Amino acid sequence: MARRRTDPILPDLKTVIDPVFCELLRSRQMVRSSDEAEMLAARLLNLYQNGIRESDDLRQMAEFLWPRGTTF
Repeated sequence: MARRRTDPILPDLKTVIDPVFCELLRSRQMVRSSDEAEMLAARLLNLYQNGIRESDDLRQMAEFLWPRGTTF
């Protein structure tokens, strides 16, 4: 079942998204408190809410949709 934007963010969601987010921050040399990092987090959350639930899939989708060097 797909999550709705009004659903609470549960620990399993954080367990999946946070490691991918941190890895992408490191690989892109982004500061966690930057606007770009906030946009990346929102996009990862959106992917998760739309059914991309595996870490590897989230990482691949992020790399495909927003290659390194791409500005948001």
